[in-house]
Amino acid sequence: MRTEKNDNSGSLGFKINMQILVDAYEEKHSGVTLMNSNNDSPHLTGARLYSDTTALKEQNVYIAEFENIKDKPIPEGICLVVIGGDFKKSYKGDNCCIVLPEALDPVDVLMETLEVLDTNKAWDMKLQNALNLDRGIAELCNISYEYFKNPLFVHDNQFYILACPVVAEGMTKWEVDARTGMQMVSTELLNDFKIDEEYIQTLSTTKASIFSANQRGYRILYVNMWNDNGSWSGRLCINEVQHPMKPGQFVAAEYFTQILKIAFRRHNIVSGGYERPFETILKDIINQRIYAVEQIEERISYNKWNLYDSYVCMKIGLENRTVDLMAAISTCNTIENSIDGSYAFVFEENILIVVNLTMAGLTMADCMTKMAYIIREGLFVVGVSDEYSNFALTPYYYRQACIAHDYGKKSDSTRWCHQFEDFALDYMLENACGDIPPQHVCLGGLQILQAYDNKNETELYKTLKVYLQNERNAVHTAKELFIHRSTLFYRLDRIKELIHIDLDNPRTRLYINISYRILEQS
Repeated sequence: MRTEKNDNSGSLGFKINMQILVDAYEEKHSGVTLMNSNNDSPHLTGARLYSDTTALKEQNVYIAEFENIKDKPIPEGICLVVIGGDFKKSYKGDNCCIVLPEALDPVDVLMETLEVLDTNKAWDMKLQNALNLDRGIAELCNISYEYFKNPLFVHDNQFYILACPVVAEGMTKWEVDARTGMQMVSTELLNDFKIDEEYIQTLSTTKASIFSANQRGYRILYVNMWNDNGSWSGRLCINEVQHPMKPGQFVAAEYFTQILKIAFRRHNIVSGGYERPFETILKDIINQRIYAVEQIEERISYNKWNLYDSYVCMKIGLENRTVDLMAAISTCNTIENSIDGSYAFVFEENILIVVNLTMAGLTMADCMTKMAYIIREGLFVVGVSDEYSNFALTPYYYRQACIAHDYGKKSDSTRWCHQFEDFALDYMLENACGDIPPQHVCLGGLQILQAYDNKNETELYKTLKVYLQNERNAVHTAKELFIHRSTLFYRLDRIKELIHIDLDNPRTRLYINISYRILEQS
């Protein structure tokens, strides 16, 4: 009876698959064949010589000569290494098996197999020991460099290099982030990646996969790391620059990633996504989890910001998360490196930027000039708040940036930058009516004018609007409407007869202007 197989994702402790054995056998023997590789799962921890009088266990691989196994039924789920004979032609089952065509001594093959198991167990024990002693990601990678025999590195979801124990000739060189002192993937390379279709596809894989040599000149075996909430937290990469990679290393890389995720959790890198300390502070302030002025002043002082410096908030929208993840990280890094006193990070599926204008020594105009090239290069749209001088008010000015971005996009404008002041009136008017339909809040006389125009083919509604827009200047109004002044005065008299308004009253004029704006907006 077949029992459920264990694998490396379900429990800690490395279990090999048959492909790892094939890789080792091929170093010494020719003609090695792996049968039914689709059923090759990592669940093997031991090796035994085959005997038809002994109960077979799924965690063991059994070494058998063809003559001793050819007529025997093989229980489902049992893995075999068959020596000699034409087992491949005679076997009709779906068990995963290895065929060694040479006339080899089963005991010698058993010893080779045990040696492979011991090598993998020794690697696993070193990893477990380093993990238990909390020696960190760098030590885990150093141990695994000896195992994979190729340089490897780990980066987080901000593309900071968390560990790279060996840098071999020909490998991509990292940049050093002046703000943190950490190595990171260069902005230039990130910009190349964000338009590389192959790389974009790598951001969605869940298993070990190969990134071709097209981009860097050498292949990379990579495994993405995913949070429990399904968000991407980083990646393990193994560079094929010193030794050819072997198929069995795929399952080993997936297991090593599980070890790394445990190490990440212990350092709060995976849980919820890696966040720089000041990023967490800003999120808490914006979400008003921190609201006491004294606390805010203390927290932002960690970044050498002062409460009453001058600030501006900006929002960049990310409409396509798969593609724009690369652009987001690249843009955040570019902004922070280009504008002193800026802080940029992904927040609520957008990019949030806060600039300390005082620290940067910039005016708003200077700041937007610096932003222009960055935003246009990424084909983004940015919403910009008003300048403000009390950091405790940041939640409100972040809201301004969101309003500017969202209203700017709805306006169908081709501009890349939208200021809050351009849409403040629209925002006020949209929220002015409450639960009453706009047409029942606005001046009712405007609907009378529209009905009259429709019936008589006149333009009284438009005439009143243009007249007020021109500050009741008859000359400018008549010119804009392409009518004679006497025609304008006739129309104004007719309007007053129909809706009985006093255009000399400033409150009335304000009410009519707001009514026009609300009706057009709705």
